Amino acid sequence: MSDDSKLLEEYLKSGGKIKKASELVLGNEEALTLLLSFLHSKDSKMKLAAVMALGEALKRMPDIMRLRILKRTLDDLIALALENDDRVPIYALRAIKALITGLPLDPESFVKLGHALKDLVKARRNEIVLLEIPPILENVRITFPDPRVHDVIARLLRSKNPPRLRAMGLRLLLNITAYTGDPSLLKTAFSEVRDMITGEDIPLTDFALNLLLEISHYPPLREEFIDDVTGVLTLVKNLALKGKPEVRDKARIVAEKLEDAISRYYKNRPEEARRKIQELLINERFYEAIDLALAVGGTPTSSAGWLRNLRGWKRRG
Repeated sequence: MSDDSKLLEEYLKSGGKIKKASELVLGNEEALTLLLSFLHSKDSKMKLAAVMALGEALKRMPDIMRLRILKRTLDDLIALALENDDRVPIYALRAIKALITGLPLDPESFVKLGHALKDLVKARRNEIVLLEIPPILENVRITFPDPRVHDVIARLLRSKNPPRLRAMGLRLLLNITAYTGDPSLLKTAFSEVRDMITGEDIPLTDFALNLLLEISHYPPLREEFIDDVTGVLTLVKNLALKGKPEVRDKARIVAEKLEDAISRYYKNRPEEARRKIQELLINERFYEAIDLALAVGGTPTSSAGWLRNLRGWKRRG
């Protein structure tokens, strides 16, 4: 064993020199190999120190180096993420995020990671563990489409409980088909988030709002899913007014983005906007009609005019 490897072991055993341990392995292949072996240590303190040091090292490791160790390291970190002691899974999940950021996964690795994250959610682990999952999902990419990848996503989207599994499926679906403007994809997205933003699960609501923020930057809205967008807008505005304090500000931002997207869609379609508002009124979806009228206020017919028409409809109703 070299002097550097001995020094690494001393750093890890001390428990307070994680940063030094992470710096040591960056330029030393032997030390890195030793660090990875400590992930299997039967000494729980050594194992925890090793995964903490690895996570710090991965944050600073060049892409080419992470790519070289990705597959074998990911398997080890997934195993650690599924352990019962919450401390190790938290740092293992953080290390996974650092490992995969900017690197596409091959289908086999994608499937392994997808199943592991699903198992964590289904096990209803401590919230402090589950909060480490969304940052990973945001960074999952694939090398090429594969039936196994789509099968994992489809199973997640079909999950009934807990709703976070559907949220995971939607996040992964958006990742692998980002910015295509596919109407069926966006219709699925707007349909799925409705349940996520109307429950009591604050982390899930926040996750859904982040998805909506991302979707708002996609290509312009299409007729196929404008009705879904209108319904989601009303739910988000209600959340901004009456939701939990933790999500109100983000809900306001999302509502503004959705209103802007709707306004751009109807900018040169005032008659289509009028027909849609009338359709909502006929179906007694009054709040959605009002929100749509306010969103399209930039059309030749002012928002004040739209609202006067709405009041007339409600009186006739």
